[in-house]
Amino acid sequence: MKQYEYAVAIADCGSISQAAEALSVAQPTLSKYLKKLESDLGVELFDRSTIPLSMTKAGEKFVETGRQVLALEYELKKFIDEYNERPALIRVGISTSRSPYLMPVIISAYQEKYPDHRIVINEGKTDELQKMLIHGDVDLIISLLDKESAAFENIPLFDEEILLAVPKNTACKFTSVMEMLKNSPLITLGKGQVLWQTMCSIADYVGAENPLIECQSVESALAMVRCGLGVTVIPSYISEFGADSQNQGVEFIQLPAELSEKVLVESRRTVCVFYRREQFLSAAEKVFIECARQARGNI
Repeated sequence: MKQYEYAVAIADCGSISQAAEALSVAQPTLSKYLKKLESDLGVELFDRSTIPLSMTKAGEKFVETGRQVLALEYELKKFIDEYNERPALIRVGISTSRSPYLMPVIISAYQEKYPDHRIVINEGKTDELQKMLIHGDVDLIISLLDKESAAFENIPLFDEEILLAVPKNTACKFTSVMEMLKNSPLITLGKGQVLWQTMCSIADYVGAENPLIECQSVESALAMVRCGLGVTVIPSYISEFGADSQNQGVEFIQLPAELSEKVLVESRRTVCVFYRREQFLSAAEKVFIECARQARGNI
């Protein structure tokens, strides 16, 4: 298994030094091992003339096979651990913005049933999470239902909608939400993100100035709102799952129907738990999924 583990790590990291660090082995040891492996196979697996390292055709096939072998080994171990009633390990992928809101609620409910089980949370963007699941780096991901996720099994958790987040006592100063949007400083997330496009579309529609403050995370945007620096758009899970300390000083307002119908492509989205179709779903994973399904009731 070591040859596959090492080759996959080098492919993922793009360099031998970074792979050695991730594997907790010395770089000379990993370099020597790779040279011997390639000598035994009679082919080069990696093109060392590129930065980052790129795989040769043989390397692509070797790493692809290695991922499958390592995934099968992990599935077998998971089955045997359950058969022997050993504490389970569950690896969950979730976005950086959802994690601080959803995971405390889900894990609290899960640990009431399995206090000695281990949970590893991997955070990333949607495409990164899907890649983790495909490669077997996580057992479950919590993400949005979309065309790319159609390759996985999914269990719907809840629908989320886009809301406005405004400083407390701000909305009452205007005759309507549309007037507030037109005359308030707008805060958005970084370019390329869905909420960035949403806020820009709203600004264009109401005739407001382009967003004055651009943040890279929902948490940063909310911090600006708490300080009274402007208004932003957020997914509704923040208002539902956020603790008082997280949402203090912020008021959440539904978007006017006019905006939802004429501006937003997606004003309501479905959040699901996803897992691979061929995956052995352990009893512990099923309980975790059920805790995620009941998360709203556990708030």
